[in-house]
Amino acid sequence: MKGTVTLGGSPLAGAVALAVGESDSVSLQSGEDGRFEGWMRRPPHAFVMAEVRSDNPRLQRQVELRDIEVKDSGLELDVRLKDVSLSGRVVDDEGNPVPNALVTAEATPHTFLGSVTASADKLGRFMIRAVPEGPMTVWPYHDRFPAAPTVDVDTTGGRSVADLQLVLSRGRTLRGQLLSGEGEGVPGAEVIL
Repeated sequence: MKGTVTLGGSPLAGAVALAVGESDSVSLQSGEDGRFEGWMRRPPHAFVMAEVRSDNPRLQRQVELRDIEVKDSGLELDVRLKDVSLSGRVVDDEGNPVPNALVTAEATPHTFLGSVTASADKLGRFMIRAVPEGPMTVWPYHDRFPAAPTVDVDTTGGRSVADLQLVLSRGRTLRGQLLSGEGEGVPGAEVIL
């Protein structure tokens, strides 16, 4: 098996292309020219699932490659990722950055291949590259905050979306006492909201 990985038409160096056939998989690393080469016991017949991971730029994306043709020389794959991105900041309800928040973007309607995640930096900034085209729902997560509202965006036609501001609210504290019918405290009770 051999092929190339590109992002927006440029070679993606150092990317790991994990191709999965019917019963086999192989993990390969692309060179500076975006090319990778390796061996797979049993080549796939109709399609390949490829997962591309890179540290520069930071991305992880699954791609379904259909209508694969196996030639006498072996399987040749070209994994072409469009350079469509989502970027912005994750802040709390007072406008302070939320470092290390996770930002997830998921295709709507949900598909197996349509979910991508990135981590915000120490200033709350994030960028998700190689996102699928089409309607997407985006939301932030951090374990110090309750669930956040989602934001709908559309990358149809390869349009990147910049300057998203995702707000995590600290929520409110609920305090009280659980009383029995006789007005006495109930020890060990659990309150679920």
